[in-house]
Amino acid sequence: MLHDAGAPIVALAASADGSRLAICRGDKCVVLDVASKAAVDVEGAATHACWDPTDASRVAVLDAETREIRLVEVSLGGGVDDATVKATCKLGGAQPTASQDALADDETATASLTCAWQPGAGAWVAAPGRPELTLLPRAPSSMDWAREAQGVFPDDDQKALFLGSVVACAWNAGGSRVATVSDRHVVAVWDVSVGSAVKVFACDVPVRCAALCGWGTGEALCLANGDGALALA
Repeated sequence: MLHDAGAPIVALAASADGSRLAICRGDKCVVLDVASKAAVDVEGAATHACWDPTDASRVAVLDAETREIRLVEVSLGGGVDDATVKATCKLGGAQPTASQDALADDETATASLTCAWQPGAGAWVAAPGRPELTLLPRAPSSMDWAREAQGVFPDDDQKALFLGSVVACAWNAGGSRVATVSDRHVVAVWDVSVGSAVKVFACDVPVRCAALCGWGTGEALCLANGDGALALA
């Protein structure tokens, strides 16, 4: 067994090189070195995590209940096992929105907030919590991660659709676009280089998750709800 049983696991995230695993148990996050089996606890509760694709010592850990994301630097297997919080950011407020409360008992609702680290160079972490896309820099200069956040906002004619909060984020393989899902059933695709939403979909049912799938020069947005239905856009 790689790791002893404990509280139920709510999310797993592997580093890009496959050497480390972040195990989110709700009340805590445990980072495990797969080869040595060395493990270290990350300070604070955790419901989701994502890794810096260029550095297996850096992981972003998110807690949906407190709506906080933490940048953590991990040292494992080198004689001193340690996890140090380098920066934190509150995600748009401590309380769920009214629409999230209304969906709380709906199995098709998004179960938790999710973040996503940009593939490739890993310059940005896409974070939930606000109506617009929020990008947090890979290497903040202080503990206040929010101070250096960049917002990607909808155009004026799109603003009426962006009244809820983003709950889930997913990059495309090239790291140029981000798909977001909101608690108002709005799905958007943002072009980071242009700085705007290039596709917006107002869905009739709650969307549980989204993925940007690419092949050759083509790309499609895949959406899924809690009933097991898939849609491509």
